[in-house]
Amino acid sequence: RFLIRPVARGFEAVTSPEVRVVVANFFGNLRLPLSAAHALLQGKPAVAGRNLKRFGINSTVGLLGLFDPASTFGVLGQSEDMGQTLAVWGVPEGPYLVLPFIGPSSGRDALGGTVDTFTDPVAVYARDQGEYWPVALELINLRVQFFQTERYIQDAYDPYTFVRDDFRQRRLYAIYDGEP
Repeated sequence: RFLIRPVARGFEAVTSPEVRVVVANFFGNLRLPLSAAHALLQGKPAVAGRNLKRFGINSTVGLLGLFDPASTFGVLGQSEDMGQTLAVWGVPEGPYLVLPFIGPSSGRDALGGTVDTFTDPVAVYARDQGEYWPVALELINLRVQFFQTERYIQDAYDPYTFVRDDFRQRRLYAIYDGEP
């Protein structure tokens, strides 16, 4: 609220929506192979293949993922992560958590997110090169996207419960591919 939000407001003021979409496209594209691996671990080879196809199209025709021609071609991605993989494997959700700088999570997703940081290309680059600006850029760009939903949280009778329930519903939807 006091650090990232003001920086994100400044970033929003100096960038166009198109630039922010390009930033989101780039980081999303980098994670598609990892997402494909998680799809395989969950027994979803079709999703893995689609994510790899999307990665190939966007990495070449889309200029390293800056643009998203795969969507134009009808190749839509499906984000998969270690938290979802653990859920498919039967690991219970665990307690609801609110993690600093990360936000809502569960015990299972916190464990999965920790595992993912060892294979996530952006995190690996930051650790290996000692350059954390890509992580910061993505965090700030992501924070700008949440400006649209802030008023729903502020208008909620109980903001904590609203965010907790929204988080759990979104995760169930992701784990069960929209069919919980």
